[in-house]
Amino acid sequence: MLRLTTFTTLILTGLLSSAIYAQQVYKTVDEKGNVTYSDAPPSGEEARSEAIPVSPINTVPSTNANLPRSTKTPRPPEAAKPPLRAEITWPRNATLVRNASASVTVTVQLSGTVPADLKLQLLLDGQPYGDAQSSTAWDVNHMEPGLRSLQVAVLDKRGKTLTRSGLITVTVPR
Repeated sequence: MLRLTTFTTLILTGLLSSAIYAQQVYKTVDEKGNVTYSDAPPSGEEARSEAIPVSPINTVPSTNANLPRSTKTPRPPEAAKPPLRAEITWPRNATLVRNASASVTVTVQLSGTVPADLKLQLLLDGQPYGDAQSSTAWDVNHMEPGLRSLQVAVLDKRGKTLTRSGLITVTVPR
């Protein structure tokens, strides 16, 4: 039954689509009650037929947008730039400074996207030690005894802090 319905639907669709061009569709019922649709009236007396009016097709002319075609090949998205990072490489955290009267060299390593015109500021106990500089090493002279904290701030050319290293502590004996 499903096949017959599908077949009938396909035939009806085909006839109706061709009927669009004919502008006239005929529905014919034969003596057994079978219904057929056609674009031509039946030939003969054995079938009843009625004309079914078909409305004209609504058409809309296509528009030519004339959009410019890009000749550029799209660039793949840029990979995310790694963030700027600063890490104090010497002295290590929890280092014991043996000679408080001698100088201690503090070094920092930068990684990620490093701007060319940055300055580095060493912070000793949270306060700037000396002037900001472009070098990644400092000689710190005569640290007071006790627990001391070291950190490096990375500054842009206007003096704004871009990032800071982790805070490390060193012990200076009495």
